Amino acid sequence: MLKKFAFLTGIVFASTSLAQTTSGHTSRYIFSPSGFGLEKDRAYLNVYGPMIDLQYGLTDNIAIGFGTPYFLGVYGSVSYWTKINDKVYFKTGLLAGFPSLSEGYGVFPFAVGTYGTPDNQLSLGVGYVRIETYNFDLNGPSINIGGYHKIQKVSGFVYDSWYLLQEETAIIASSIRLYTKKNKMHWNIGVASIWQNRRRPYNLLLGYDWGRPNQGNLRDGIVDGPNPNPDPSVYSEPIYLRTTWKQWEHSFIPTITFAAYL
Repeated sequence: MLKKFAFLTGIVFASTSLAQTTSGHTSRYIFSPSGFGLEKDRAYLNVYGPMIDLQYGLTDNIAIGFGTPYFLGVYGSVSYWTKINDKVYFKTGLLAGFPSLSEGYGVFPFAVGTYGTPDNQLSLGVGYVRIETYNFDLNGPSINIGGYHKIQKVSGFVYDSWYLLQEETAIIASSIRLYTKKNKMHWNIGVASIWQNRRRPYNLLLGYDWGRPNQGNLRDGIVDGPNPNPDPSVYSEPIYLRTTWKQWEHSFIPTITFAAYL
């Protein structure tokens, strides 16, 4: 459970960068950003439980930020976004930080493209996550898909999904987004499912070594047949091959996030 929590921490750490538009809080999904950007001199505050992330629009196309993941480290970020046409937006950036209680570091270069409008959008992102600390490592390329769809004036449906290829780990999350009356703040309330493909030890039965009655049931460690000897007076010893096999494990974690557009 701690490793799953740490993995979710890594994903949140890796995805907390950047931004908002004048159309509302649709430039960020649950954890990851979309292709929309933060305007100059505007700020955006994200709160994921004990995690705090603050972004600031340095120009109309460049945002910088900093934050702390569960008070276990600090990080800074920078991103650049641009509008390709009325329905296509693109953002790229870099996030880097280090833990506060041990040695290590984390870096996350990323790029994301978004198709749609602030009220109805779909995004595809790629990146490379590298986090190395004393007791937790996360390393490899990542793919994420996110989207937002407005339901009413004060509510919407938002979803996020991540997959780390080398870790064979996925997060699938969805939430209902609720806005305040002045549309300056929102809450995401939902659930995240964490899937991990893990190797488990397994004893593969190869067959049985039959004893030799004329030699005191002595066995030579070689498989003599797939089943025990039909003669009940002959001792048959099973022979196993110690190996591993992969098994998908999953757990569900409730998610509540808060954001304010300043």
